[in-house]
Amino acid sequence: MKVDNYELKENLYYWKKGGTWLEILPDKRVKVGISDVQLAELLKGRRPTAIVVSPKGSSVKQGERIAMLRIGKASQSIESPISGVIDEVNKELTADKLLKNPYENWLAIVKPSNLDAELPNLVKGDTDEAKEWFKEKVRKLK
Repeated sequence: MKVDNYELKENLYYWKKGGTWLEILPDKRVKVGISDVQLAELLKGRRPTAIVVSPKGSSVKQGERIAMLRIGKASQSIESPISGVIDEVNKELTADKLLKNPYENWLAIVKPSNLDAELPNLVKGDTDEAKEWFKEKVRKLK
């Protein structure tokens, strides 16, 4: 679903509080990224200078930092949508690539520690709840 220039992917799960997403992979690990609308909210029209993802082997908790987005001398935290251990970091990721397409340019792959318990805290992109949240988030950017 598109709202203005922002996209809500129906196959992804979204952490509404932090605007991040996850995709459940066939091996039960999860790919984690940031939504385009959350990225726009963090940047407020500025260009990012760097993206720093927590290293492989790091533990992350739902709602806590998984990455930092640097904007000049300032930094913005990017929240993890799920708890677990980072199994892989996207080594190809750059701030420019993230800005160009935050859905293709994911942050990390996480081995979730409690997926069944934490997944209900997220919304699936194809639900009415997700669509309403997304529309409101886009509206607030204007």
